[in-house]
Amino acid sequence: MNGVAWLSGCTRRMVLFLAVFCVAPSPILTARAKPGLSTSAQTALEAGIAHAQAGRLREASEAMARAAELAPQSAEMWHNFGILNAQMGRLEEAVRMLNRAAGLEPDYRHTHIVLGAVYQRMGRLQDARKAYRRAVELAPQMPDAHRVLGLLAVVQNDLTEAAAAFRRAVELAPGSAELRYRLGAVELKRGLREDGEAALQRATALDSTFLPAWLMLAAQYKQQRHLNRALDAYTRVVALNPASSRGWQGLGDVEAARGNYPRAADAFRRAEQADTSSVDAPYLLGRALVFLGSPEDAIPAFERALRLAPDFADARSAQANAYAALGKDQKAAN
Repeated sequence: MNGVAWLSGCTRRMVLFLAVFCVAPSPILTARAKPGLSTSAQTALEAGIAHAQAGRLREASEAMARAAELAPQSAEMWHNFGILNAQMGRLEEAVRMLNRAAGLEPDYRHTHIVLGAVYQRMGRLQDARKAYRRAVELAPQMPDAHRVLGLLAVVQNDLTEAAAAFRRAVELAPGSAELRYRLGAVELKRGLREDGEAALQRATALDSTFLPAWLMLAAQYKQQRHLNRALDAYTRVVALNPASSRGWQGLGDVEAARGNYPRAADAFRRAEQADTSSVDAPYLLGRALVFLGSPEDAIPAFERALRLAPDFADARSAQANAYAALGKDQKAAN
């Protein structure tokens, strides 16, 4: 869900997609038609929008520059030109233009959200927070304004403000699985297990295919040793995404905790296949094979883990024990 975008009954503000910003659920931003923009300025602005949508950013910038010459007092033009510069990586210039737009039209909430996103990308987190808070002041009934404030609060580890922001966003958009997930994640970080689990459960009820919520819920169940619930949740994860290494590894952990080592070994194999850079998957596979009485099969798994992480002490110790169980000298075998 990336983009700086909103649909708000508007007709002409920039239609640009910024994949670098997780700001709003739609990539389309159109704006209120503003009186006073000359025909030539409007034509240049719309040409810039069309070029930007087609990925012709240089031509878009040239058209926007013409619009700026023709309509230097247009907040709409500076807002759009700022978004374009942000998309082109010209962040300082984007900030200058967006601030100019905000000066010309201080109450347009979307400019403050875009400005906050640019500040956040620049690492100017306090400025971003100020911009997002201004957007919330201007649009207290807009879920996305609370959402971006909550996301930034998480980055800054202000879990109290993050929880309050996501809770308000949920109140305004109760059907959003993503917002319930965000709230649940924060509540778990705050140590509020029941509230966190309830929010995650609601997220999966609203959208049964929402993988991040299932993964977090499964991990929470596993941590709480609710093995049957964890098994069901991880099974759902790998059904939704058979290439989820985290899902297969979690499923293997749960099966091992249940004493079902054949299924655990199968799950760890799938985890390793899904992510060949995973150190844990081959190590856990080796352990499962040892429990199954197959130390000879476990040794290659431990070796794969050690190739990825030569200093992995537990894997090295487990490999030595597997050689010992076979009555073999590890040095001689190597």
